Amino acid sequence: MPKCPHCNAEVNHLDIHEASHLVHLSLDEHGNAMEAREELATEQLVGDYFCPHCGKTIATSEADALSFLRGEEPELCTWTVYLMVPYMTWEDIKARTEGEALDRCHYPWEFDCNEPHYWLAVEEEEDR
Repeated sequence: MPKCPHCNAEVNHLDIHEASHLVHLSLDEHGNAMEAREELATEQLVGDYFCPHCGKTIATSEADALSFLRGEEPELCTWTVYLMVPYMTWEDIKARTEGEALDRCHYPWEFDCNEPHYWLAVEEEEDR
């Protein structure tokens, strides 16, 4: 069974909000996709597939969610992350998405979060 990359809990399904439903995506005994829907009290925006334990994003598409549930290794991209004002750079950050790359970089201890600042992640091109 795959484990959440954020909380390390075993995951047998992923959740996604779809309008007024919470959808649980899982695999049956033959490896086919199954969905179970749960009515929500309020309307939610459609989002990413997230861990049912910690609520953090694991996949941004159904294909990636099914690959994760099958235990397939994700294809990681290499990112360079910039913190503008003050200017700082983190290079060779391995992540699936821009948001995940940004989550892996943290403010330096001396940074004043009240200062105006901007985060930017740029996916590096593969040499072919």
